[in-house]
Amino acid sequence: MDKKKVAAVMGGVMRYIQEEEAKGAAAAPPAPRAAQSPWAASGRQETMQMSLLLQLRVLR
Repeated sequence: MDKKKVAAVMGGVMRYIQEEEAKGAAAAPPAPRAAQSPWAASGRQETMQMSLLLQLRVLR
């Protein structure tokens, strides 16, 4: 391939990447998550703890 063509393609790709990065930086930050109920958090914690105990084979 001609070196001029390769340089033109690479320049176009680099410009496209820079524009996409600029769009991403300008995007609004994600909205904060809604507050989780204490009951849901407690249930998840209990489930994860039981899973850990089963993995460690503490429960037989």
